[in-house]
Amino acid sequence: MAEGLLRQLAGDRFDVFSAGIEAGSLRAEAVAAMKEIGVDISTQRAKSVDEYAGQPFDVVVTTCEEAKESCPLFPGAQRLLHWNVPDPAGVDG
Repeated sequence: MAEGLLRQLAGDRFDVFSAGIEAGSLRAEAVAAMKEIGVDISTQRAKSVDEYAGQPFDVVVTTCEEAKESCPLFPGAQRLLHWNVPDPAGVDG
């Protein structure tokens, strides 16, 4: 969701990547919720942060306490940001 939203808001000003602590599946509820605000994430896939190991990033943003604690280090990241947002995957329905 964050990837799709930032792509929508930032256009081509940023290269946007997102991943979770572990890969999962893209939830239909997330696709539907984003569609309601005009953001199509239906072609995205849920990725593991391990896919980006060793890749340089300027900014790394974590969005929940578990991710903040479990996220690997990204040497060279100029900024580390933490936005404590409740994990939508933890909600039923």
